[in-house]
Amino acid sequence: MRHFTTLTAITLALATSLVACRDTSSKSPESLSPAAIADQNRPATDPANGESRGLTANGRFSESFKNSYPLEYACTTELCSTEFQKYPSLIKTTQAASTPTVAQKKYYADYIQPALVSYYNSRKANSAKWLSQLEAKENEFANINLSEDQLRILQTLNALQNSDKIPLMSLYWNGKFSQVDFQKAFYIYQHMGKWSYLQQMHPKLSLIEAAKMELDFIEKNLPRLTKIIGGANSLDANITEKIKASQALDLDEMEELSEYSLSIHRLEHFLFGEGKAVITELMKSSPLTSEQLYKIYSKKKLQTEHTKRMQTDLRDNCSDRYFQSINLYPQTEQLEKFKSLAEQTRESALSMISTQDPAYEKVKAIQFMYPPTSDKNSTSWLNALRSKAASIQEDTDGLEQLDSQSLYAKALIMTMFADYSKEENLCPKIPDEKISDKNAVSYGYVMVSWYSVRYPELGASIVAHEIGHSVYAYSNMADATKSCLQQKQASDNFTNEDFADLFSAKVSQNLAARYQIPTGNMACALMDNLYPLNSRDTSDPHSTLLYRALQLGIATGKQIPASCQQLAQRDNASATRQCN
Repeated sequence: MRHFTTLTAITLALATSLVACRDTSSKSPESLSPAAIADQNRPATDPANGESRGLTANGRFSESFKNSYPLEYACTTELCSTEFQKYPSLIKTTQAASTPTVAQKKYYADYIQPALVSYYNSRKANSAKWLSQLEAKENEFANINLSEDQLRILQTLNALQNSDKIPLMSLYWNGKFSQVDFQKAFYIYQHMGKWSYLQQMHPKLSLIEAAKMELDFIEKNLPRLTKIIGGANSLDANITEKIKASQALDLDEMEELSEYSLSIHRLEHFLFGEGKAVITELMKSSPLTSEQLYKIYSKKKLQTEHTKRMQTDLRDNCSDRYFQSINLYPQTEQLEKFKSLAEQTRESALSMISTQDPAYEKVKAIQFMYPPTSDKNSTSWLNALRSKAASIQEDTDGLEQLDSQSLYAKALIMTMFADYSKEENLCPKIPDEKISDKNAVSYGYVMVSWYSVRYPELGASIVAHEIGHSVYAYSNMADATKSCLQQKQASDNFTNEDFADLFSAKVSQNLAARYQIPTGNMACALMDNLYPLNSRDTSDPHSTLLYRALQLGIATGKQIPASCQQLAQRDNASATRQCN
């Protein structure tokens, strides 16, 4: 008898649940981006609503706000006039990036489009095979008794999916299991994503070495998992090759490896490790009966999903995002030049910190994570499409060989756990237009976005801002500055971000003096809307972009317009007070 399912199906089910419960909010104190409030703290009338569609010459916010919010309008346009003229808005930047060159169109037609066609054809063939196999064999499902191994897998996945609803599992989950190393790493990954799982699992190793350790774990445990589950290693072969060649993974690849490895860790724990006893007890006390399982299958969710899949053909929808990605992400020479600037920014930051300050060594040890070049970005996505198509084809080929019992068990897993809605995002490996600079303070990494590399004068300020978070966290010589910043706001919730902005301003001045590198007001450049001076959302650690632009202007000695002085006098007199 064939094994009832494939490892691909199991890890898909687990990985889907991992992604679903991972919080990617930028509000985590370990994930602080200077652009994170681009869609928050809006004025009372949202420019996205009503008559606010007409934009000013700066292409950032409505002309009508000149009458509705005269002081905010005047202060913003006067304070940020240089940046508005020099840097296009984020919206205009991303829109312009969607226009391809002749060479880009040809590459898309020659390589990307055929890969997309193959991907969609493999999806449709897979769905057609699923539907035909189910039609041929589902009349037997109601009378099938699954094997103990099959039931154990289903019981394990059900317990993982519903850990908060099953008392025995909940007790174990919140107790002993919460202290297991891979689960503790997952708690961090829930908030941070990216490299955080690997770093937490192997804090003393480089990311390349950490990836090797996790790949070793996967390959060591696959044989006994496949003995029960069947199938093969469904991790992207390109990821495996890069790890074995000691090449750095890109951020998407790190996430794929992390989620796959965590799935294997969890399966190993509950099938063979300490958690096995919990599943055994559940199989005795609360077994999934044949009636319950058939009732789950009878909802016909799987047939509905595959029928929808057969009717969907959106392969052309990726072109705009593909061209945008190619044109937003840096060329190799551009990226290498920015790497030098980032190190100069670090040196300027270090020159402002006492060597006796604990923050000094932390800043010195920061590792910068850079965006992929446009070429690597394109190649990575193309390889991912090909790998995904091959994986789907493997599943299709395997379906033909499954007997009724095996098909039923696999159908149950996919019915209970698979999420085909993820496939509605047809460009899964194309990075989007979001600005993703962030500092994982505890792990010593700063992530640099495409935006910082594209506009290096702003990028230096953004990198300095991220370094500022490490100074805020570790310095024992910044209490006076923190106190001053706290007194300027109605809530001390903004102090960390305000400190990072102030530190960025000081580093910018140092860069200009030390390396003759001009920098811009990053808060002005990031504005795609009109903002009030004071934040209305104390749950967000960022001040409004107008408040931040004003603080950066004050800290760098810029002449503050009278309109801004009047606005501060009306809304927050402390806003124009300088902190050092």
